[in-house]
Amino acid sequence: FPVWYNFAARINTIFMPEKGFSNCTPLFWLATAAASVGCGFQHGYALAILANTLPIIKNRFDVSDVYMSGIVSGNALGAILGAVLAGYAADRLGRRKALLLNSIFLNVGWSLMAGAPSQHFFLVGRVAVGFGVGAGSVLGNMFLSEISPVSIRGFIGNMFGVSGSLGFFLSVGLGMPPVIGYKDIGWRLVFAFPILLVLFQDAVLLACPDTPPYLAAIKQDIQETLTSLAKYRKFLSEEEVENVVYGEADVNHTGNRVLFLREILSDSGHRLALII
Repeated sequence: FPVWYNFAARINTIFMPEKGFSNCTPLFWLATAAASVGCGFQHGYALAILANTLPIIKNRFDVSDVYMSGIVSGNALGAILGAVLAGYAADRLGRRKALLLNSIFLNVGWSLMAGAPSQHFFLVGRVAVGFGVGAGSVLGNMFLSEISPVSIRGFIGNMFGVSGSLGFFLSVGLGMPPVIGYKDIGWRLVFAFPILLVLFQDAVLLACPDTPPYLAAIKQDIQETLTSLAKYRKFLSEEEVENVVYGEADVNHTGNRVLFLREILSDSGHRLALII
């Protein structure tokens, strides 16, 4: 009985007017959709896009197996670099601006692959997209988590994985020869499609404020934090305002501040935790 009681109480909390789903504004849901398709979807799409298009691209550019292996692994190479630098960019620029900056890498990368006149342009585009999806895997999750009410944060954070799976599934389907055909324009359109979703993300983010925790903890601007909360919530509860505005604003004074990469690597305890 206690288990079922706690579960029912949890469900009731999620749907309370001042908490959970019913307290989220249309802008919040737009921002959630934008970050999901601009980050999670891109990750899954880039991961599987070569599954069916690889033979077509190899024949189109007449490249060796060794060069093709470089094209395939270029995504992972760029992703490593993007993921490493994303946290630094998020703290220096803000979550929203970092996402907008990251969209440049995605748009340039997809454009280079879609319009590649040679295998070299395609390779550069592949690495650029890898950088974008690597950074997006950090920035997207960070953004979604920080704009979400605590009661539905797990659900909203899971949208990254759902959109990633959808991107994976769609890229495999669109890349099948019966779908794209055997003409040169077919596979190029498949690589150009994600640009539309990145542009959608940019358009929405331009209308969004940055995340409340970033504004409170790093910028330490209480007024901007309240303004941001008001745009993402229909009702501002005293509990959330206290936790986000004052709790986050005091982070730097309690010692639980955000650590930069160089600080993590310079401390033996943090290095061990990072390795584990």
